[in-house]
Amino acid sequence: MLSWGVIKQRRIANKSLGDGGNIPLLRKIRAQANLVEYTPLFIVMIGLAEYQWDSSLVVGAIAFVFMLGRLAHG
Repeated sequence: MLSWGVIKQRRIANKSLGDGGNIPLLRKIRAQANLVEYTPLFIVMIGLAEYQWDSSLVVGAIAFVFMLGRLAHG
């Protein structure tokens, strides 16, 4: 969903690289980049939590909250 938003905005702005000072394009790029920056770290942390805790319910709840936050961010 975030990638599609960037693609659409790039077509509107007629920019294949960079943002060209286009604020709506910059916002779409940053929203997508935020996901790319934080998700790998979260996956590592959730793996460590799963390794450390017996309760998969707690780990599942944390992952669910992260997923909801990512959906709300988009």
